[in-house]
Amino acid sequence: MEKNTLQYNEIIGKATELLEKEIPFVIFKNPNSMQIQLIHQEDNQLFYFNDSFSVEGFVLAPFDKEKPTIFLPAEYAFQAQIESIDVPTATNENLPNDEEETFRYKKMVEQTIETIQNGVIEKVVLSREISILQEGNPLSSFERMTQKYADAFCYLFYHSEVGTWLAATPEILLKIKGNQITTMALAGTQPYVEQKDIIWKEKEKQEQQIVTDVIVDKNTRVCKSVTSIRSTNG
Repeated sequence: MEKNTLQYNEIIGKATELLEKEIPFVIFKNPNSMQIQLIHQEDNQLFYFNDSFSVEGFVLAPFDKEKPTIFLPAEYAFQAQIESIDVPTATNENLPNDEEETFRYKKMVEQTIETIQNGVIEKVVLSREISILQEGNPLSSFERMTQKYADAFCYLFYHSEVGTWLAATPEILLKIKGNQITTMALAGTQPYVEQKDIIWKEKEKQEQQIVTDVIVDKNTRVCKSVTSIRSTNG
């Protein structure tokens, strides 16, 4: 895929124009890279991914495996070097307290603990959806993200029929080099405290091991051999 090289402000301006015209695009940065890439379609047609695609593009897979996977073909591609920008200090704002939602969530936690204690499941990640009405600029958020999370994969995806998705993740889903694949498990977590040594407790180690075991088991079925390597920070 041939990419046209632009200046930083030009590629951000291009993405802004695509957003205003409601043309599907994705702008992204790979981990530890000082380069951002932008690909977009010619029109607003919605494509679903399948094995017959012979063009390069960006895949957006839903959490629900029953729903189709979105594919954004790279009909146009651009790249630019990241420039340093001023990142405003984030402010912590408490969300309005919803007593009914709080009660529902606590009840769900209680039921989950009981299910684990009964041996039905080993681990579950509870989440909830929060809707916030707030004005904002997706491109500005993306720029701040690339500055704040240098070691993460950052992306902003837009399609009028899918919505706007903005995210940053340090995890590698799949890296292929020759006949070798690499993936990553990031499960046991704790708050980061600057200038303090990280000490992993048994709880975090168990959380991590559950996910690691699942990944090893799944890949053993399709790979000749599987090696699990613990991070030096673990």
